[in-house]
Amino acid sequence: RQITEASLANVLLRDLRVASLLPGGFMSPAGTDGRRGPQYVLPPFFFPRACMGIVAEYFLGYTASSDPAKFQQDAKLKFTCCRDPVGDLRNACQFWTELRRCVGVMASSMPEWGVFASEMDG
Repeated sequence: RQITEASLANVLLRDLRVASLLPGGFMSPAGTDGRRGPQYVLPPFFFPRACMGIVAEYFLGYTASSDPAKFQQDAKLKFTCCRDPVGDLRNACQFWTELRRCVGVMASSMPEWGVFASEMDG
């Protein structure tokens, strides 16, 4: 599913007019109760963990040790609900980098996205 959505997003980012060829609600995720969510033009990408802001804040304020292994051990003790908080943080940073790239691509062809892109870089 992720490859299909990424491929479709690639096509749509090149020409959003082709979105009109998709059936209505095609990009809307279905909830567990079967109800449809908001109407999206691009595929919604769901990040697997919602707590990365908290883990990122912990990382940015971490001063106990400069040893990466010690940080990983401390993060696992602090965030017992996360199977791999450091790996999840790494994935979140990669996701943010890719999101910034996508917004930059959209801003290059749609000037109204320029403000959004500059806010992300700010």
